[in-house]
Amino acid sequence: DVTTMQAIEARYGPLDWRLPHTHAIYWAFAGLSHAKGFDSVRCHRMIYQSLMALTKKGHLTVDPDSGEMTVMPRPEHMVHVRKALDAAIAAHPEESTFREARYDFLRASARLHADAGEDERAHLIHAEALGLYPDITPGYEPFIAPLDPRGPTP
Repeated sequence: DVTTMQAIEARYGPLDWRLPHTHAIYWAFAGLSHAKGFDSVRCHRMIYQSLMALTKKGHLTVDPDSGEMTVMPRPEHMVHVRKALDAAIAAHPEESTFREARYDFLRASARLHADAGEDERAHLIHAEALGLYPDITPGYEPFIAPLDPRGPTP
């Protein structure tokens, strides 16, 4: 449905409709108007997780000579991930996983900006996290440090 596609792009920016995550956003967005209870949580979760995936691999290019396809990052989707997380939190304030996901997203965003040499933006994101999560947000350096996939050491 073109009208739904236009509404999605008005909210989340231009999307590459050749990619499966965009279609996941479409169906979750369409489902929100019908979903109740935990089904609504699932739709919100599908939207922000798919937008996060598109941030990492949301731009498909095709070499016209070889036909080789390459998927590239679309960091401009980061602002839309944040909007989707904020909408999920507003719709389901009782669902702690959305707040946890927003915190993790803020950490990852700050780390990306710091790695790109955009320290001012990284510090602003850290300050925002401090305002939203004062009890769990560490100082700036630990906040932007990569997480150990093995978890904390005893």
